[in-house]
Amino acid sequence: MNEGRRSPVLFLHSLAGDAAHWEAQIRHLMPERMGLAVELPGHGISAALEPGGYAPASMASEIWSTVDVLALAPLALVGHSYGAAVAIAMLAQRPDAVRGILLVDPAPDLRQAPPEEITGFLASLAPPTYEAAIREHFEGALEDARPDVRETVLESLGRTPRDVVVRALESLPGFDPVGPLHAFEGPKMAVLRRRPDAPSDLHVAVPGLRARGLPAVSHWLHMDAPAEFNAILHEFLGEVDAA
Repeated sequence: MNEGRRSPVLFLHSLAGDAAHWEAQIRHLMPERMGLAVELPGHGISAALEPGGYAPASMASEIWSTVDVLALAPLALVGHSYGAAVAIAMLAQRPDAVRGILLVDPAPDLRQAPPEEITGFLASLAPPTYEAAIREHFEGALEDARPDVRETVLESLGRTPRDVVVRALESLPGFDPVGPLHAFEGPKMAVLRRRPDAPSDLHVAVPGLRARGLPAVSHWLHMDAPAEFNAILHEFLGEVDAA
């Protein structure tokens, strides 16, 4: 399916998201290349996994199975938030099948986070307090979101089972996002909300990971500012095709 040198693009949505979050990007790519947005296991219409199956590496193995069935590799990966972690895990498993990786407001390296902060947040996701705690977490990430984006994000959160959300979040503090990115020599970029840098941010921790910032957007920046994001995506994919 890889016609000429134009790489297919695989889009991976955020935790508690779905494939529709990439609608503007799929439409943007349609005239010139294949773009596929998959739904992570346990999200949207995708089947759930065993309780231990929501770590990025487990998710990555599931997605590679789909890629192989469709004969999409080698391909470019675009992952948002938790989907960025899954994209990095896919890169770690099969770097030769990845031509480039674009991370959209990825989570930092949570191995550097204070353990008490992680423990406290995960404890707040126990059944009695889950709804309030996860809503507060998402509302913070939705600052500066367009009203329609906010509505879409909260609707998909409400459809995602608690167990999927909690198991995925529990897996992230032990996940290494730095090593696979550091080893990858192909095009790699992060697109971020503009904010102060921190040492645990991936573009700070990984030499060669370029970063572009967008102003006045939420964590779902590709939905808030699709034209601006798509311009960056177009530029990045040109680099991938030329590499």
